[in-house]
Amino acid sequence: MKNYVICAVVYSDTIDGLKNQAVRAKNAGVHIIEYRVDGIQDLNIEEFGRMIKLVNLPSIVSSRSEWNNEAITAPKLGREELITRLLTVEPDFINLEYPIDIPILSQINGKTKIVLSMLDFDGMSKIDFRSVKEYAQNDERILVKISATPNSVNNLRQLWKWGDELKKDKIDHVVLGMGELGKLSRIKSLELGNAWMYGRVDSKNGEPYLPGMLDISLLQKAFDDESWHLASIGKLNNYFIHELYNRILSSS
Repeated sequence: MKNYVICAVVYSDTIDGLKNQAVRAKNAGVHIIEYRVDGIQDLNIEEFGRMIKLVNLPSIVSSRSEWNNEAITAPKLGREELITRLLTVEPDFINLEYPIDIPILSQINGKTKIVLSMLDFDGMSKIDFRSVKEYAQNDERILVKISATPNSVNNLRQLWKWGDELKKDKIDHVVLGMGELGKLSRIKSLELGNAWMYGRVDSKNGEPYLPGMLDISLLQKAFDDESWHLASIGKLNNYFIHELYNRILSSS
């Protein structure tokens, strides 16, 4: 049995679009679906909940905020009310963004767990690692998600250090790098101790705003025992990936 977990991120401007992508991902053998609803302006919560149950895979529900990406339109309901209503569909996980969604933490009850996410599209400096780790230490429902953009080998090492520290403290987490260099963290996800790794259904469907996102089919190949057989991932060829990886390990 494989010990990796792949989460397919589905994104559309309709519920049917989300459903079609989710079914394709399920048929391809993924383990979790993240439903990005920020592409739907008038979301029917009840219909959305029925669709999740019909797909019948563990679910993460998220609505990316305009605070992190100006290309996203603010929800008509207001962010807090939208997330509160999304909780009524009882997803396995709800994605909250740090620090904008911290006031919502106290409103989450029941079996839904929390993906507390931090993003830095430009680099690593916006990641307040200590704060989000402290929240996780005080709330066992929290899984820490860090998405940062490494611009150097030292940045990649920092991703590994964060992953190692969270592993040591037994905090569930997903640490990943965005952009070209960050792809290394995606294909070596198991070594970072990640609970899962995110992927798109294909190059035309799924997460539209996260640079460096790989297709689920490529993740499946990368997580095989012979992962170095991949000829290339984006602009990173086999030799380049191997050399970067060795440099990270040499300083661990």
